[in-house]
Amino acid sequence: MSVYYWIETRRWKREDRIRYHEDRYRIYTDFYKATADLSSKIWLDVIEEGPDFVEEDYQQLVLKLMNLKPHIEMVASAPVRDMARQITYQIQRAATFSTTSIDKEASLAGNIGKLGNEFAEAARKELGVTVSISQKPN
Repeated sequence: MSVYYWIETRRWKREDRIRYHEDRYRIYTDFYKATADLSSKIWLDVIEEGPDFVEEDYQQLVLKLMNLKPHIEMVASAPVRDMARQITYQIQRAATFSTTSIDKEASLAGNIGKLGNEFAEAARKELGVTVSISQKPN
């Protein structure tokens, strides 16, 4: 085995790890954004109770989350998968409500928002991304 082969093999493996990391980052970011958008959309419905809430928008956001979940199942660590499962479970549970009240929608929006933040925290931990919160000067 030549030194050149050994060097190239290591380089290819490193590039694969980097590419894999970027793919996970993109998938996690897309899922987190769709979760935040869905939570916001439900909150808008709770607050405004008016025509600004479009059912098709809600369905598109749910569909996006459900389409991203299999990708997360394939590439994520257990904590990230668990959070994604909890989010999609909340959405599926909400779909079984025969009637929705303002209280149920507010609770759903709050739960999805909270779980979305926990998902982001688990994803950041897995990816090794640290977020520093700067303190405001007194």
